[in-house]
Amino acid sequence: MAQFVLPPPTSPDEFEDLVMELLRHRFNLPGLVRYGRHGQRQDGIDGYDSGTNPKGLVWQATLQANGLDKKLKHDHQRALGSLLCPSRYVFVSAAPRDVKLTHLAGRLTSPSCQVQVLCWDDLWSDLTIHTDILEKHYGWWLRSRPWWESTVLFVLLLLLTSLMGGAMWVYFWRKLGGTVEPHGIAALMWPLVSNVLTCATCWLFSRRAGVSLPEVGRFLLGLSVGSWLFYDLPVANHHGIRSAIGGLGWSPFSSEAVLVVAWSLMLSVPAHSFAILGRPLAVRRPQDEIRRRLLGVALAVCFASVPVWCFIGLFPTSDFESARGIIAGVSLRVGLGLGLALPFLEWRYLRHKSRVAAGIFHA
Repeated sequence: MAQFVLPPPTSPDEFEDLVMELLRHRFNLPGLVRYGRHGQRQDGIDGYDSGTNPKGLVWQATLQANGLDKKLKHDHQRALGSLLCPSRYVFVSAAPRDVKLTHLAGRLTSPSCQVQVLCWDDLWSDLTIHTDILEKHYGWWLRSRPWWESTVLFVLLLLLTSLMGGAMWVYFWRKLGGTVEPHGIAALMWPLVSNVLTCATCWLFSRRAGVSLPEVGRFLLGLSVGSWLFYDLPVANHHGIRSAIGGLGWSPFSSEAVLVVAWSLMLSVPAHSFAILGRPLAVRRPQDEIRRRLLGVALAVCFASVPVWCFIGLFPTSDFESARGIIAGVSLRVGLGLGLALPFLEWRYLRHKSRVAAGIFHA
């Protein structure tokens, strides 16, 4: 169970309540309570030990992802000058474990006040022990359906919205009088119109896994940028990468086989690159995020390319070009959706695996 880590709460109030409950167990201090409320001057303190006041333990909890070293020094200094005058100051961060913060805590520690840093990894380890607290704050996760049921439902909806997205673009494009591949504004609009339902489905299933609406918006923006690069970026004497590859004089089979790879790469790489921008470290570990993004690109390329390769192997002539385009579009959208929803898919599988392996919960 400890190998799988859920994201922290996104609400500061809920996070502070969770921290208070876990610190009561960690330090065996049932008298820990929250200090004041938001909007009041708290002197860098979110909670304190009401059983030992002053000269007791105080703590500060933050969902902040950046500038944690400055915040620790600032809040610790304010706490030392407060009426509580703590003998132990615990700084709790929702970010992953950071050796620099640990070293800073050591430098700030004095004979009169010990400074300690706890990160989300530490809190999650405590949560796996105190399952009553885990049930209180993550009951929706514990009581959800088996992983395969939600996964099958998600994949079916993803396929349906991929088909609907393609139909929406065809209708929209014909209304504008378009008959050939998109260029200019159309190249920017095509990914938005055809992928908005797919991305909305991914967000609905993955929002509790930490996929936010701004992230989905950046993903769609990256798709638009990638589409423009593929269809309109000047390359030598050609208008777009598609035109450049088509002008190489290769056989239709080779040209289409390479085009679908370049097409899916040019769309998925900017999409996942834009989506990762501004992603708080407190929500996901950077190494896991990079791994997911690379896997997301691979899924988009494989889902778009393999069906097209099989199709042109069976029908190598241009007589079925429209059918090949439909298959490529739907397959690409499915691959992009799976990549965007990877946190959800991992949750559904690892939830079942972790519960069974740990023997903590009922399977």
